[in-house]
Amino acid sequence: MTIKEFLTDKTLTAVETVDDLIINLVCGEALTGINVDTSNIPSGTLTTRRNDFTLINNILSVDSISVNTQTTDILGSNLA
Repeated sequence: MTIKEFLTDKTLTAVETVDDLIINLVCGEALTGINVDTSNIPSGTLTTRRNDFTLINNILSVDSISVNTQTTDILGSNLA
C-alpha cells in the first residue's frame, strides 16, 4: 500500500526523520514505517518528530527531505 493510499482516511500529524530521511509517519497515536533504505542508520539512532512538514501534489517534505506518496509504500503500523 502506498503512503497516498494509506492516508486516504487518516490525518497525518507528524513525520519522524533520521539524518536525511523521512522514516515514519504519525497519524494521531499511530506510528507507521515507510519503505525507505535505512541500512546506513545505526541501530538505536534516535528519530526526530517533526510537525512542520508539507504535503503538496503528492510530495511529502520537511526541510530538504521529501518522498513521493504515490510511489513509496508503508511497512506497517501500530494502531493504524
